[in-house]
Amino acid sequence: MTDSVDVLLSTYNGEKFLSAQIDSLLNQTYKNWRLIIRDDLSNDGTMLLVNEYKTKYPDKISILDNQSVKKGIVGSFECLIEGSSAHYVAFCDQDDVWLPNKLQLQMERIIKLEGLYGRSMPILVHTDLIVVNDELDLIGASFWRYQHLAPKKMNNLQRQLVQNCVTGCTVLVNRSLLALALPIPKGVIMHDWWLALIAVSEGKVCEMNITTVKYRQHDNNDTGAKRWGLSFIFKSIRRDRNSQKLSLMKTRIQAEELLKLNSLSDKNRKIVERYILMYNSNWVARRIEMFRMGFFKYGLLRNIAMFLRI
Repeated sequence: MTDSVDVLLSTYNGEKFLSAQIDSLLNQTYKNWRLIIRDDLSNDGTMLLVNEYKTKYPDKISILDNQSVKKGIVGSFECLIEGSSAHYVAFCDQDDVWLPNKLQLQMERIIKLEGLYGRSMPILVHTDLIVVNDELDLIGASFWRYQHLAPKKMNNLQRQLVQNCVTGCTVLVNRSLLALALPIPKGVIMHDWWLALIAVSEGKVCEMNITTVKYRQHDNNDTGAKRWGLSFIFKSIRRDRNSQKLSLMKTRIQAEELLKLNSLSDKNRKIVERYILMYNSNWVARRIEMFRMGFFKYGLLRNIAMFLRI
């Protein structure tokens, strides 16, 4: 394979773990990649470290120069996507470690899928992760099992509208998908969720049942893995009702952004419309629609919580 990959990395105060991540990219068995970095106004030594790597590996690392405005995680990755040019794009977090064959395995899969469906088909490939602590000690051998997720069963529009099952740092996409995703609307919750929504409604999502990333859990994670179990369940039940309802309303706003895509099929447009309109219904009608349309999260307990809060 000779196809090039742009690896997109957004940094913010990431100097503690950044070297391990970049080193894991340099150790990839798949060599035809370029790392594009955008820093979101770090105030630690992140940029000093980034520039050291760029000086050492000028043919592999480039830095976006539009770093005068703080964009946040979604805005920063939007800038990175706009700054990329390769047909394939992978997303990278600053504090993880990639297994050496990550890109190799994912490139083999996405090229095979394009062989079946054509390069114009929007495609997203994602994988499982290994959950580790600050020191890369094992917490969970499978992120999917750790969080009680089953992406294969969640790979449809109805479920993706309600719950994201795609972890951004494992994602590899093709240019056809990115063409539909940009610009990323303000109402989007996370860039990986947005890409997954477009892929499941406009193209193909492939979940690879392998681990390709050591997913580091520490105090500064923007998002992170929460162990599934009684403690997690009780905390979820005790969460403020308003915050849970707000989370659901954010999915509705995100769905409204998806509905603006002119390329949606009539079938998928009706699914999205019914999800949005469900929130305008009365208490009983909302719950009937939830069951009728299959707007479910994964797992009985998650759906009980949703049934109570929707």
